[in-house]
Amino acid sequence: MDKLSFVVAATSQDGFRVVLSWAEVDPEFGSCSALLATRYNGRRLTRPTLVTPRDARSSRYVRDVACIEISRVGVRAAATR
Repeated sequence: MDKLSFVVAATSQDGFRVVLSWAEVDPEFGSCSALLATRYNGRRLTRPTLVTPRDARSSRYVRDVACIEISRVGVRAAATR
């Protein structure tokens, strides 16, 4: 289950950033579908748009995507008392 320690971050040209867990986009897990659209109504977009169609709100849509990063989330040691 090493895949579950990764996240995907999409940042727009103006700095808006959204982070998705790997489990949200991997069909083996949640299969939530995140799409990187390069066209809208048949017209080519200048920059792609990240779309999460199953979200009830469009708050995780990222227009004018400038950067996509995949990174591993670090594991913190459990606090001892």
